[in-house]
Amino acid sequence: MLYAVIGAMVVILDQVTKLLVQSKMHVGQSIKVLHPVLYFTYVKNPGAAFGIFPAGSFLFVIITFVVLAGVLWYLYRARPKDQRLLWGIVFCASGALGNVIDRLRIGKVVDFIDVRIWPIFNVADMAIVLGVILVLLYTLKQPSSKATVE
Repeated sequence: MLYAVIGAMVVILDQVTKLLVQSKMHVGQSIKVLHPVLYFTYVKNPGAAFGIFPAGSFLFVIITFVVLAGVLWYLYRARPKDQRLLWGIVFCASGALGNVIDRLRIGKVVDFIDVRIWPIFNVADMAIVLGVILVLLYTLKQPSSKATVE
């Protein structure tokens, strides 16, 4: 239950911040938050991560739903217990859901967190990155399954 609550909170925080940016800023506008490190710069990303594949918005919606369905199936069948894996899945799934809501709502993803040395991103993207890190930590801590030859 806690996983669902935190996941929902991530999606809500993501959507609220994006709606605030959309209502208070115009596309292309940049506001200094902590000069020279942090700005809010409003952009609409039609593509995948870092703007790659800019014409694939509908395809990304389909892929997201297929992946989310696969994740739910995995959780139902495998019932993993490791906290890193579970939290990693929660953060990846909630981030993906936050971005797919944008794609369904406006056809693009709203990005606004600008650290100037990295492409502009959003709360959902941060959740996905955190989730991937947790899943990688889980994977790296698993015993290796080396095949032995006799």
